[in-house]
Amino acid sequence: MRRVIRFKEWGCDQATMKRPGEAQLSSATSSLKDRDYTLNTDVNGFIINGLLNDRDKRSNELILLGDSFVESLFVREDKRINAIIERLSPNSSVINGGYSGSTSLHLINIILNKVIPLYPDYVVVFVPTNDQRIQSLENGYWCRDSRLSPLVPLGRGKILTDNYKDRVELRSVYKALRVINVLLATYNIKHCFATTPHRQNVAADDEWAKKVGIDLKRYHRKVTQRRAVNDVCRDFCNENHIDLIDLESEVYDSSFFYDDLHLTERASEVVGGILFRELTRNAAL
Repeated sequence: MRRVIRFKEWGCDQATMKRPGEAQLSSATSSLKDRDYTLNTDVNGFIINGLLNDRDKRSNELILLGDSFVESLFVREDKRINAIIERLSPNSSVINGGYSGSTSLHLINIILNKVIPLYPDYVVVFVPTNDQRIQSLENGYWCRDSRLSPLVPLGRGKILTDNYKDRVELRSVYKALRVINVLLATYNIKHCFATTPHRQNVAADDEWAKKVGIDLKRYHRKVTQRRAVNDVCRDFCNENHIDLIDLESEVYDSSFFYDDLHLTERASEVVGGILFRELTRNAAL
């Protein structure tokens, strides 16, 4: 059986529409609308704001890498975080390298095969929340889960569960971040890391919690493990003197998310503004 390394991307030169399914709508707040959302990708398979007409004239190119938080599939294309930064920085073209189910290993593949050849002016690497989820699986990043496996054809099927352990080993996350840093630094590509925010404060009367019927004790374990992964990112950046955008510390209120992880359109504009502020401070814009 022949296998290939999988790319976490939608494909090149795509112009299509995506609509949330019944399962997604039933597990989200009313801020997620049942409508079509435009998805445009460029020649390299990165998500772009197709409504931006002067991209070729913009001299500063940035790439955002991460999981579905960055992807923002169910946010209008001109409201995604990459588009907000473009609106606030008229000289910048910001392309979106987010994809659902990405781990840091998938990002390493993307960096090697897509980012380095482009030699962008700046890269922001959001540590994926999936880095926490795979820790409970055999072989970690190299697991055989059908969604998270780094190879295709896929493995045994969907084997990932939401049974979060009280304690997991996170040294592999630190090592993955080190590989990413070495790759980008070796090619003199300026970059920073970012923590990925998520819904942290959940009350019993929360719209989303009531709709999903969440077990608050179990969800607290999930939040604790996501914070632990972000802590690894903070420690790595602090120890290696690397710029960090700490979104988790600023974006935590339930009103920012339509589920446990993904931003509402209104929140996407706020977060885009925070990123613009921090990237300006990092001299990336």
